[in-house]
Amino acid sequence: MREYTTVVRVFSGGKVTIPKSIRDAMRLKDGDLVEITIRIVEEDQDRETAKPPA
Repeated sequence: MREYTTVVRVFSGGKVTIPKSIRDAMRLKDGDLVEITIRIVEEDQDRETAKPPA
């Protein structure tokens, strides 16, 4: 199983978007089931976590 980590903002209604680069890398299609872990990130935290692992 491949894993990716990213930092995204929550939109109105509590929605988040999986970045296109991750969707493309994982070849996600409508209806695919994915597991998502949510953790609150402080504003000033280093944004290097927004990059998928090499």
